[in-house]
Amino acid sequence: MDVIESTRQWVETVVVELNLCPFAKRELLNNRVRFIASEAGNPEQLLIHLKAELERLESDSSIETTLLIHPYTLQALFANHVQ
Repeated sequence: MDVIESTRQWVETVVVELNLCPFAKRELLNNRVRFIASEAGNPEQLLIHLKAELERLESDSSIETTLLIHPYTLQALFANHVQ
């Protein structure tokens, strides 16, 4: 399973089923949640991708929200907090 499918499954089984966000189910059913995986390898590249996604959200009314998945960036930041 790729990162987009894993994230989508997590949203469906955790966020929607536990009703953590009352709007999530509706937006998923209406296909208004954009799932995008960033290939960014460093925080600077990730910020560029984030800026592009924010601009897309602003200009495309068919998208309610975006989940920008970044499997290759910020691991060191999180690794320091897990120990």
